[in-house]
Amino acid sequence: MLLVLDTNIVLDVLVFGDPAAVPVRQGLEDGSLEWIATGPMREELARVLAYPKLAERVAFHRGDAGRVLADFDRRARIVEAPAKAPLTCGDPDDQKFIDGRGAR
Repeated sequence: MLLVLDTNIVLDVLVFGDPAAVPVRQGLEDGSLEWIATGPMREELARVLAYPKLAERVAFHRGDAGRVLADFDRRARIVEAPAKAPLTCGDPDDQKFIDGRGAR
């Protein structure tokens, strides 16, 4: 199964170990789930990881943002950003995740 994960879910999986995200993490580890992402999705994660309040929490849980981005790089298959989807997200920053559903 192909997945597109928004930044909040990525944080739950790769940083906070949210119990609700355990099935996603396990699926990525056992190969039953395939995470696809685009360059802009990775850029957003890097930007969010640098937010001062979040950076403190990332440091506590993971050591630093570099480890989180290395996990992203290891787990996500980067694909070319697809054309805009026929649906428009109310939050322009999240449009990339709607569009990403069309990526293969």
